[in-house]
Amino acid sequence: MLRKHKAKALLALLIHVSAQVRADDPSELMQNKTLYGGDMAGGLNVPVDVNATLDEPVITFIPNSGWRLWTEGIMYYEYDSTAGQVLIFILLANPLCKKWAPFPTKIVRNDAVLAAAIDEIHARTCLRVYPRNNTASIISYIVIKTDNTGCWSYVGMNTTGPQDLNLQTNGCWYKGTVIHELLHAFGFQHEHQRYDRDTYITVNMTNVNPDYTSAFTLIPQNQTKDVGIPYDVDSIMHYGAFAFGLKDNTTNKKLQTIIIKSGHSIMKILENLIKTLLALFIHVSTQVRSDDSLNKLMQNETLFGGDMAGGMGISEVEDNKDGQVMAFIPNPVWRLWTEGIMYYEYHSTAVRNDAVLSAAIDEIHARTCLRIYPRNNNANIKSYVVIKTDATGCWSYVGMNTRGSQDLNLQTDGCWYKGTVIHELLHAFGFQHEHQRYDRDDYITINTANVNPDYTRAFTVIPLNESTNVGSSYDLDSIMHYGAFAFGLRDNTTNKYLQTIIVKSNTTKLLLEPYARPNMSAGNFVLYRNQMV
Repeated sequence: MLRKHKAKALLALLIHVSAQVRADDPSELMQNKTLYGGDMAGGLNVPVDVNATLDEPVITFIPNSGWRLWTEGIMYYEYDSTAGQVLIFILLANPLCKKWAPFPTKIVRNDAVLAAAIDEIHARTCLRVYPRNNTASIISYIVIKTDNTGCWSYVGMNTTGPQDLNLQTNGCWYKGTVIHELLHAFGFQHEHQRYDRDTYITVNMTNVNPDYTSAFTLIPQNQTKDVGIPYDVDSIMHYGAFAFGLKDNTTNKKLQTIIIKSGHSIMKILENLIKTLLALFIHVSTQVRSDDSLNKLMQNETLFGGDMAGGMGISEVEDNKDGQVMAFIPNPVWRLWTEGIMYYEYHSTAVRNDAVLSAAIDEIHARTCLRIYPRNNNANIKSYVVIKTDATGCWSYVGMNTRGSQDLNLQTDGCWYKGTVIHELLHAFGFQHEHQRYDRDDYITINTANVNPDYTRAFTVIPLNESTNVGSSYDLDSIMHYGAFAFGLRDNTTNKYLQTIIVKSNTTKLLLEPYARPNMSAGNFVLYRNQMV
């Protein structure tokens, strides 16, 4: 007779292995004729009155005020109490009698697959998925169940309470499937049901199972969340080539229902392929010479790099112009902002320009996962940026001061340009200068003969171990890159600044100063996407 703990361990192992056996056709578990699109149970912009018993189902799109997108893109979840639970009975030895004893196990649910799906979403998007941990104050959350048929979810956030997301034990626990359903819960709809899908694919209705014709209903433009985003045949929200297909009478295989109009094989639609959901960055590459007076405001000889007052990865400098000593010493007081959220307030004497600040913040919000909010005198927020205007120049500390507030100065006359404000805010977030990267000499040449001797340390290369730009490509058009004439001497004849930064791949390209860049570039915002805590 097996001892109790050995029997339980053996059974748990057997259940875990059997649960991972692939279903005959896992895609069919996302093709439920009673659910809109096959796997959307209801919610945001999901039509009502889908009646599969009718010859021609009635589709009615009615706004549902009880559903919306998740606040700040953060979704919470918990497992249903019975998720994955299988009640096993085993004969055990008992001092008094022999009896069958129940052994519940929750091994059937797959925590590893869920974690992998969540990690993928975190790495590729600004969305966040966290366990609810029985926090009573969190009333909107998803309940992951395994006891119903199929893989399905509600769309968006239920503002009045929890909502179900079902992942049938046998057939739904694949990383791509879990990501697909989690994205539905976030509010994403099917790509192949987009209002403009007929421009990109052909749905062969002859091959579609008559019970599922409503699964290809187009979502009206006024009900879609995909407006302005290019159609993506490789999206994880796009069903595959044979979705909802009839079976061929001869081969018993499904007939193709979705055909790409470009002529490429629809087999290129891989149902588990992850596509980045980050918004596209705008790149503007106009070549104009920078204004001298505005350049100087970001070129302070007492600050590292010209505008970094201290913080993360900033060297301690011995102020000796004949031979400065650069010492990069880790400073535990400074780090990245928690969850990429930074707070600010104006100094009481600041001459403010709310319109420019708002435009800069809007640009950062639209192009990155970073967030900037007013502190609103909240005493619980200890770390925050104080925007001042009474000091000379445009400058900031780098990263978050864990011990209190930190200054960011924007001199009234000369610093209130959208590009300059973005540049300094990104310093405050922890970004360093692109032209001081450890690998910058592979991409640009610094013409030291043209550099003002008072500013030679402004081109000091930041060591790899102190860089916050590791793992991202060098970006000549970054708003964190200084322009072609930065820290230059003046020509004795023309009185204009001499060029100091030359692009190796295109020596005629004149890089813009940050203030002259109207938008952020394609950029390298790996910093916070990979290091959020």
